Amino acid sequence: MIEWLPGGLFIVGAILALLARVGVLRMPDVFTRMQASTKASTLGLGCLLVGAALRNPEFAFVVRAHPDAN
Repeated sequence: MIEWLPGGLFIVGAILALLARVGVLRMPDVFTRMQASTKASTLGLGCLLVGAALRNPEFAFVVRAHPDAN
């Protein structure tokens, strides 16, 4: 059952990244293109990173903040 969650997050992240690309190509002016690219790509990358962290626990250490950081 736990294998389904990272797979679903990978699919959602890939779909959001694709929507960001389509939004950049289809929107009429620069401000709507910027919003389409930032909103969808940020959510897509977040889903991909969470999916990778769930799939490989060693990767979760890289995603978190370093313990020595202020």
